[in-house]
Amino acid sequence: MGSRSRSGAAIEALAPLVEGLDLDWIADDGARFWRHVTGDSQLRWIGPEKGAIHLAAAGMASPDEAAASIAAMATPLPPALWTDLKRARLLRPDAPVPGAAD
Repeated sequence: MGSRSRSGAAIEALAPLVEGLDLDWIADDGARFWRHVTGDSQLRWIGPEKGAIHLAAAGMASPDEAAASIAAMATPLPPALWTDLKRARLLRPDAPVPGAAD
């Protein structure tokens, strides 16, 4: 199995550990989240250098960066933002935006 396949398998193995987690639980303690993701004794040693899981988890970001990203994703964007982006021609006038009536 090549390193690319090994990394992909490691990422897929981590998915069940993060799917459905409460965002507040992740954001409250990034180190706890890191231990949760990398602490599985069956997954921890996968890889030629015994580190594919840690490399896959590191791809998610550092605990602090992950917490900041989660907090940012949970913050609603004001509807006026989309209007402003279209007015500044950063979005096409006909670009679909969240909350717009179809």
